[in-house]
Amino acid sequence: KPNPAVLYLLNTPGMNVQIRSNGFSYDVYSPHTVDMPVMRTIHRIDFDLAGCNPGREIVAAGKTSGYLNYYTKGTPEEGVNFVHSYQSVTFRNIYRGIDLEFLTDTASGFKYNFIVHPGSDLSAIRIKIKGPAIELSDKGNLLLITPVGTIEERIPESYYSVDGQRSVIHAVFTRTGPNVFGFKTCGLFPGASTLVIDPVP
Repeated sequence: KPNPAVLYLLNTPGMNVQIRSNGFSYDVYSPHTVDMPVMRTIHRIDFDLAGCNPGREIVAAGKTSGYLNYYTKGTPEEGVNFVHSYQSVTFRNIYRGIDLEFLTDTASGFKYNFIVHPGSDLSAIRIKIKGPAIELSDKGNLLLITPVGTIEERIPESYYSVDGQRSVIHAVFTRTGPNVFGFKTCGLFPGASTLVIDPVP
């Protein structure tokens, strides 16, 4: 069925990522066969950006020259044509002075970056997660537990930059409310720097 809330879709093995205007979702699936046809068990995880800026700008970059045409149930008779793919989608100013960048990634298939510009408040980021049971590991990672498996949401390579010079800084998830999470850094970073936090499922 058509879902107009989904702006962009990424299909990866075992998980689809849906980018919505106020957040994103994972469709985690586990194929199994019961005679024929192949059946799938799907579990949806929603990441809603609580208190985000409704006036944010959405920018897609890295447009492919190729495209797909869809003639599926739920589309108009003439189909949905000339659907291009992109390497990245960025929500600019999703919180004041903070961007959210979605990227395809060679290693994991998908990652996202929160880019906190100088003078912005890291604590403004509040992600409300719906769908799984959630545990916060002793490493500061999120464990999203579903009937089809557990996703570990890690933060592997956060850094801050000043005048183009990068410095690594460790960042972790922190619980800010019932099923609501933000981030904190393990150490201080200069107020004039740009901080990048890079969760990867």
